[in-house]
Amino acid sequence: MRSPKLTVSARTAHWQRYYAGFSAGFARDTLAGLNLDRSAQVLDPWNGSGTTTVEAARAGVSSTGVDLNPVLVLVAKSRLLSELTAKSIPALSSEVAEAAAKQYGDVELAEDDPLRVWFSVSGSKAIRSIESSIRRLLVDVENRAPGRSAVEVVDASSDIAAALYVALFNTVRSRLEFLTRSNPTWIKPPKNPQSRPRPKLDSILVEFLSQSIRIMSDSIPKNERREATVVVGNASSLPFGDGIFDAVVSSPPYLTRIDYVQATSPELAVLGCSGGQVRSLRRSMLGTTMMDGVLAECTVAQLPVPVQDVLHRIRDHPSKASSNYYYKYFAQYFVQTDASLRELRRVTKDKGTCILVVQDSFYKDLHIDLAFLVASIGSSHGWAHCKRSDFPVPRTLAASNPRSRKYRSNHAAVESVIQMRHA
Repeated sequence: MRSPKLTVSARTAHWQRYYAGFSAGFARDTLAGLNLDRSAQVLDPWNGSGTTTVEAARAGVSSTGVDLNPVLVLVAKSRLLSELTAKSIPALSSEVAEAAAKQYGDVELAEDDPLRVWFSVSGSKAIRSIESSIRRLLVDVENRAPGRSAVEVVDASSDIAAALYVALFNTVRSRLEFLTRSNPTWIKPPKNPQSRPRPKLDSILVEFLSQSIRIMSDSIPKNERREATVVVGNASSLPFGDGIFDAVVSSPPYLTRIDYVQATSPELAVLGCSGGQVRSLRRSMLGTTMMDGVLAECTVAQLPVPVQDVLHRIRDHPSKASSNYYYKYFAQYFVQTDASLRELRRVTKDKGTCILVVQDSFYKDLHIDLAFLVASIGSSHGWAHCKRSDFPVPRTLAASNPRSRKYRSNHAAVESVIQMRHA
């Protein structure tokens, strides 16, 4: 088995690079090793940028991807673009650009439009005119419903509509490169309104058309494509019946306090998500850093003993905020993981397989062997732990935090592939 780790160069025309995930080669090897027949159904409940669904399509296996982040659902949908459908991109992107140019002068930008946090008023109008043209021409073709929520727009988007949305995402991101930090998963808007980019409509349209053409190069050949569905949803409450899927192949968010929603905040602004909606999405994510709710100790008490032992050691650690914020953060992660593995057991067929990629971490000097803990949770829900493969990761994001050096000098990690079957 090859290492699941993404390389720094692992990026496509559809997306720059999604930090938590696995490589296309790993997904191909894993799917091939499952020996699935043509009727099999594969699920990725933390689908992210869509590596599982696109590689399943290339392998001739039907798949379903679920993710809470509507931006990543669009990215995953765009990567399912077929070679045949991709041929219509030049004409459609030109039509969108023409419509955006015509309506630019009539765009009424709301005072609280989230794009205004990132761009000048004129730049925001240019981007909003393209977004509304994509939605009007390719998403709301029948009912012309401009008031749809971001989730409704995303779920109603075809692969080609998603591709043009991602072309717009890439256009926006290219104008915000100066905000890139050492932590690639975190981006903040300019503090000074005067430093917000002020792109002209013409330059935005030219780059949008260029980004649209780039996406054509990464389409799936027609003879390889199989049915694939990607939807907005929560792994802890899946919208499927019992016993549908033959296999689960996924990588849940790492237990490393990475804010995956904040990493896509410019793209969420393109979709019109308000600050309140973004905060709500952040609170819902597995591994969220926002501890607003009250954690029920009775729920924690239902977790497997090895998980409770780790939580108690975190709670009793002498460092600041261990018994409050950090305990709640880790406990909430494991409670959500517990609910998700229960759901995965429900929607997977008898004798089904669950393959998860996880990464270990540290709390100060305390090692968190996430693979062992996830396998323990899985076992409590009827998953039998069959196999574990470990791969070293020489350097992680923890190295960018100088305060972590107080507890350890080595910031290497271990990425583990755990395979479970129904007991």
